[in-house]
Amino acid sequence: MTNNTTITNETADVAGSNLLGMLTDNIMIVGGVGAVALLACVVAWFKVPAFRLQVRKLYAKLMRQHKDELEALYEKYLTKVMKAKLNATQKAKLQAAILEKAILAEVDHKAKSVEKNLIKEIRGMIKDL
Repeated sequence: MTNNTTITNETADVAGSNLLGMLTDNIMIVGGVGAVALLACVVAWFKVPAFRLQVRKLYAKLMRQHKDELEALYEKYLTKVMKAKLNATQKAKLQAAILEKAILAEVDHKAKSVEKNLIKEIRGMIKDL
């Protein structure tokens, strides 16, 4: 009697490494898979309420994790006049944009060169609201 499990595992390892090598060599396949995944997420967003709920839970978790840093950026880059003009919905949109631009993008928002661009982008977002 032979041990077929060992042969199957070795075959799966070889097949997995060949597939990974093929994907890294062929960027068109990776792009196609990414496009299909993006399309699936868009369809799921509009058709599956449970998917939308999970995305919103993840978003809320990220907002809670970065709340202190987010508030510091919000206070630092907005003037009192700008803050007074924003209603609750606009403030939430602005905070989400700050989170996306400065925190999730892992921008070094403390560097002077990046800080000027970040100020321009935040103030531009306020004008668009």
